[in-house]
Amino acid sequence: MFNFVRQYPNWLFPASSQYNESTPDNELPQIRTLTPYLPHTWLKTLKAINSYNPDLVIVSFWIPFFAPAFGWIIRRIKSARIIILAHNIEFHEKWFFAKPLTRYLLTPAHRIVLLSEKSSHDLFRLYPEIPKYRIVSGFHPIYEHFAGQHFSRLHPVEKQTLLFFGLIKDYKGLDVLLDALPIVREQYLDIKLILAGDVYGSFSPYQDQINRYNLEPSLEKHLTYIPDQRIKEFFQRSVVCILPYVSATQSGIISMSYAFNLPVIASRVGGIGEYVREGDQATGILVDPGNPQALATAILSYLNNGLYQNFSNNIDLLKQNLTWEKLSQKIMDSL
Repeated sequence: MFNFVRQYPNWLFPASSQYNESTPDNELPQIRTLTPYLPHTWLKTLKAINSYNPDLVIVSFWIPFFAPAFGWIIRRIKSARIIILAHNIEFHEKWFFAKPLTRYLLTPAHRIVLLSEKSSHDLFRLYPEIPKYRIVSGFHPIYEHFAGQHFSRLHPVEKQTLLFFGLIKDYKGLDVLLDALPIVREQYLDIKLILAGDVYGSFSPYQDQINRYNLEPSLEKHLTYIPDQRIKEFFQRSVVCILPYVSATQSGIISMSYAFNLPVIASRVGGIGEYVREGDQATGILVDPGNPQALATAILSYLNNGLYQNFSNNIDLLKQNLTWEKLSQKIMDSL
């Protein structure tokens, strides 16, 4: 893995830290060489990649900020085939020159792998000049390594504990969840909401909501980056994971949650509905975005009807098709 020395200047990353200090046993060997906003590191990174002499290079891409560095490097890699693993085609935040920058990166790629049908449609619409044979409609695999290969659970540890996990940004809709929680608390006085994740920007607007509704007794706050070793404790304690997103393409949090057979309640936005099944094989509940009453109703329905076990069993069936091996094979078959 050719990794970053630093991803962003401080003004562009208003969270506590850019670094993951944990070192999982299965971590790939890595060389920290690239700082994308410092062009002199581009050549250093290119030389390191070319000295490795790869047959295939996979570039993970999620915002246009990285496109100049990534695009310059991949155009100069010797003889390797280039795959862009594109997490987003349309972006949560507004970026200047997003479309030309993204086009600059995507154009030389041999294949562009997307993680939802929504992203595939966005690519066809925004960049019709890119040949369709280069586009691979993939999926977001399950993060099984967080739970362990033999994880199983018959019931949640805490039956009235909700989980909101991940980097806290505006589009994640935490404000919607905080508006919904007082409605849930009318029926479940002992309801608990775990907030686990670093804050992108200021937490003050959320704290104002917490104070207004007197929610502090119902909250457990871990407002910091959660290292890999601690992820398990939050998902194993909870009865459901809440994703009240205002916008989305797909979600790595769903992939974490499913690793623990933990159902989700999520907004019906972007490609989220591709991962949350409803009906006979339901793995969660989808609600309209930005609607606290609808979210509260979904949470109450989930708790009142004891849906955890049924949904959890259905996740076992679903995640058999969402493995890293199957995504890898899909990519290799496309070459």
